[in-house]
Amino acid sequence: QLDVSQTTMRGCTVADNAIGGGAVISSGRNVGLYTSIFDQPGVASISLFDSATATVGYVLAADLDGLPVQNDIMQGSPLYVDAAGGDYHLQRTSPGVDFAPHGGGTDLDRQPRDVDLGDILNVFGPRDLGEFEIQTQLPGSCYGADTVFCDGFDG
Repeated sequence: QLDVSQTTMRGCTVADNAIGGGAVISSGRNVGLYTSIFDQPGVASISLFDSATATVGYVLAADLDGLPVQNDIMQGSPLYVDAAGGDYHLQRTSPGVDFAPHGGGTDLDRQPRDVDLGDILNVFGPRDLGEFEIQTQLPGSCYGADTVFCDGFDG
């Protein structure tokens, strides 16, 4: 049986949309928002009506209006590779990189999630927020399982 009382968004990036209402999400349903980015400056992230509730975890938002106050919800700019060109992959310097705990699965590029970047401090875990996961270490970095030959010493 289908549960129509709950709407869930997980691993989404909502950015650069023309929004006619007062919030990115307006709902009379219970809403779950997880490991996502809401990058709509000046627009409330969520507006619920009736007896609807929101369960939120590991979110980066331009506007915190409507979101609960908790340590895994952060206000800020996602820092995309090229938003003007439609590339919403995160830059390595984005606050959404290595922000959430392991969750498995793949991203929108069908690449593995939970890629732990050794040069980025994990906030709550290795998962990047939004729809894309950074897949590679910096060239020449020595992060990973085997770092014995990292400095070029072979013998």
